[in-house]
Amino acid sequence: MSKILSAKPVREGRVVVIMGPPNAGKDTQAHKLAKRIGGEYIGSGELIRAEAEPRLMAIMARGDLIPEEDFTRLIGQAIIEVPVQHPIVMAGITKKPAEAEWLTEFLPTVGRWLDRVIYLSLNQTISVDRSGQRGKGRDDDHPGVQDRRWHRFFTDTAQSLEFFRGLGVLVEIDGSRTIQEVETEIDRVLSI
Repeated sequence: MSKILSAKPVREGRVVVIMGPPNAGKDTQAHKLAKRIGGEYIGSGELIRAEAEPRLMAIMARGDLIPEEDFTRLIGQAIIEVPVQHPIVMAGITKKPAEAEWLTEFLPTVGRWLDRVIYLSLNQTISVDRSGQRGKGRDDDHPGVQDRRWHRFFTDTAQSLEFFRGLGVLVEIDGSRTIQEVETEIDRVLSI
């Protein structure tokens, strides 16, 4: 079991973003990290599902990205609702370069700062295998939707990763390893 990360003093307003291709384990690791550091988890997929707006649900089911105005509204409101004393761990966000730029501009306006962007790398073959292992899975586990999600990853999300790399906050971790191994590496990257 990882040690409690909150034992190390950290400036308030901390935000960690976990990114990666489909089925890289972003949500799993973000939930676990949030719990270890006493923080709050924010994930775009969960926000969209919780809102249950048919238009957004249909977009997500097709494997497409929601419009930027919906993204900024949902994510911005979720960030504002978390007390600044609590760290935030985010997953499944900033899939478009404009969203990455928006996040870095928005965070300081609400007293927050971007600590790290952790990129869980994973090849497409392993991703498809993981999707099949979910059993019934989700609407976006359908092979055609998976292909569309991977296309979006290569065309949009890869540019967001380069944006964060340019800021010096991006760290890459091999997402094909076990959940525990990835968790341990995240702790190491965050100097815990």
